[in-house]
Amino acid sequence: MAIETKKGPIGFPTWIACGFGLGFAPLAPGSISTLFLVILLGLAGPIEPVPHAIIIVVMFAVGIPICNTAEAKLGHDAGSIVWDEFVGFAVATWGLLQTYHDHNAWTIIIAAWAAFRFFDVIKLWPVNAAEKLPHAWKAGEQTKILRGQLEAMADGGTVVIVAPPNPFRCPPGPYERASQIANYLKHHKPKSKVLILDSKQKFSKQGLFVQGWEKFYGYGTEKSMIEWRPGPDAAVVKVDAGGMMAETSFGDEIKADVLNVIPPQKAGEVAFAAGLTDDSGWCPIDLKTFESTIHKGIHVIGDASIATGMPKSGYAANSEAKVCAAAVVSMLKGEAVGTPSYVNTCYSIVGKDYGISVAAVYRLAEDGSKIVQVSGGLTPSDASADHLKREVAYAQSWFKNITKDVFG
Repeated sequence: MAIETKKGPIGFPTWIACGFGLGFAPLAPGSISTLFLVILLGLAGPIEPVPHAIIIVVMFAVGIPICNTAEAKLGHDAGSIVWDEFVGFAVATWGLLQTYHDHNAWTIIIAAWAAFRFFDVIKLWPVNAAEKLPHAWKAGEQTKILRGQLEAMADGGTVVIVAPPNPFRCPPGPYERASQIANYLKHHKPKSKVLILDSKQKFSKQGLFVQGWEKFYGYGTEKSMIEWRPGPDAAVVKVDAGGMMAETSFGDEIKADVLNVIPPQKAGEVAFAAGLTDDSGWCPIDLKTFESTIHKGIHVIGDASIATGMPKSGYAANSEAKVCAAAVVSMLKGEAVGTPSYVNTCYSIVGKDYGISVAAVYRLAEDGSKIVQVSGGLTPSDASADHLKREVAYAQSWFKNITKDVFG
């Protein structure tokens, strides 16, 4: 019998994403589906590490489109979608399957399955802490976890956002997130609120955000759905995942129903491994070429670089990439590198038909020590409703354009 959903038959891709139908098992679909994989592996014989790695890559590549299709049919993060369990078990057993037939084959592979399922279910520290206190600062599993927590929270609950200290990726991000969460709560859980604990005393586009918060969420009143507590007193010095508690430098202990901790940030692991970072945790560069000042011949753009004077944003990184590419071409030709200009634009959606933005044009200072803003501006504080609505349309168009520009 064909499996039906509200959107019709599941289809072949969804059937595969659901473990060839095993994900629809009424009890422990993850365990049952991976046990099926155990049987296949046990019958397949030894697998050398290289072909095993190829299998993992293929499974991962196939999984992206079929799981997207399955989510469209079955809903976001549906429990019946178990392809991730297949890939996870394949990764967990990498290198193990080349020799296990020389010993007690089934004992070893079943033990591996039992350990995989145990740790997947129990989720020891730090995995359990990461799932209870998601940063959700990178799209994927973390954002799914945060969404699930918001949906599961009872009306009247408190969402606590711990904003990171400067510098960090996407300066308006925590405050746009607070706006989006408050918008969801306003329509689905109106007795709830969002509390932002901040180590800073000001933030990007603050005046514009506050205007929007006052309009949509009662900011500054006793019934405000958003509360912002500035540093230094509100800086979070300790979190308790078990008790869902955040402790501030002032000594306040804040109980949360959803605790979104956005940690202090630094360059990625690859930058540290390559020896490109300094004591700040970021990568010092020549601002004209984005060439590392630590290792010549390596250029660093975007969030990881210390692009003094520019924010860590996606649009800034796009601009820096173009400056860097032009500089590399000149350097390869043995030509002088010209004085670059840079641009940045950032949109934020505060509520329905209510967008705000900041835009700036930059130029390298004469002494090359910093990047200075030469023009730019913000959404006017007295912008009309039509203007604010257009900003939302501009934001969506901006996203499509930069995605096309970056990825083709």
